Amino acid sequence: MDWLREETDYSIEEIELIRYGLTSIVMELSKFFIMLLLFAVTRNGMLYLFGVFILLILRSCSGGLHFSSYIGCLIFSICILYMGCIFLPSVFQLSDYTMLILLICCIFITFQTGPVVSKSRPNLTPLQVKESKRSSFKIILCYMIAVILFGESSFIQPGFWMIFLQTLQLLVSFLLSKIKQRRSICFINIIQKENDENI
Repeated sequence: MDWLREETDYSIEEIELIRYGLTSIVMELSKFFIMLLLFAVTRNGMLYLFGVFILLILRSCSGGLHFSSYIGCLIFSICILYMGCIFLPSVFQLSDYTMLILLICCIFITFQTGPVVSKSRPNLTPLQVKESKRSSFKIILCYMIAVILFGESSFIQPGFWMIFLQTLQLLVSFLLSKIKQRRSICFINIIQKENDENI
């Protein structure tokens, strides 16, 4: 990306954002088509597309778990989409009332924990954080309205489970980040204490 910095007036932060965006697009497109092939073979292509749509619009706002390897990310994505689109809807048929209650919980958790961004992505500004929280709230709220209006649709349950799983992995990601922060603080405190003792 050095040539882009030389040829344009973009700042270093903007260059890094472009780099992150291009890398993400290439990786996400390849994963999308690989998973589409897998789900299409099992005749679940439409459910997959709907699940990806729900996951994409929500994850783009709230973030979530990120993996350092492409394979790890691909396997995790396949598991999440299989669980949300096929397995959980077939095992647990929830009532509209139950889904609405759980979606309210999802709004609360997402608003308190999100957004959780990848380490390779530039840090969000306070304004961007607020906008991300608001967008996540609006998306889940719209789905609650969809549950009320189209509760009998065969796509409602898979969509709900995708939101639920996204919220769950967002919570896990948030807790892991807090644990890492505490470990870093403890490590720094230990180093400072050792330095003070040596002095």
